[in-house]
Amino acid sequence: MGLLELPRELLRLIGDHLGQAHLNYLCRVNNFLYSALNGYLYRYNSWYGNSSAISAIEGNHVDVARMLLDWGADIYFKDAGGMTPYMYAKQTLNIALIELLLEPRDTGLDGADIEY
Repeated sequence: MGLLELPRELLRLIGDHLGQAHLNYLCRVNNFLYSALNGYLYRYNSWYGNSSAISAIEGNHVDVARMLLDWGADIYFKDAGGMTPYMYAKQTLNIALIELLLEPRDTGLDGADIEY
């Protein structure tokens, strides 16, 4: 069985064991692998780097920033200089980006873990 015949779930399991660069190379092989793994690549960066979220904001790419936030990019992430995505958005003066970062997000907390 060839790689392209594997179900998407198995391809994602393979993606779990690849670094970002190799996952990117795999996404670029053909349309099938791109459609199966590109979202996973964005999620990988959100989990482990967040540099693409800051790059999207610096480049005024609202749609890319929205997708990264939807995949779980940390809006409180600080880069080596202590800058957060919101600080970068303020520097760009792009109101759409600032509003995007201020939108309420599902944190996954339902109140069950809060101790009173």
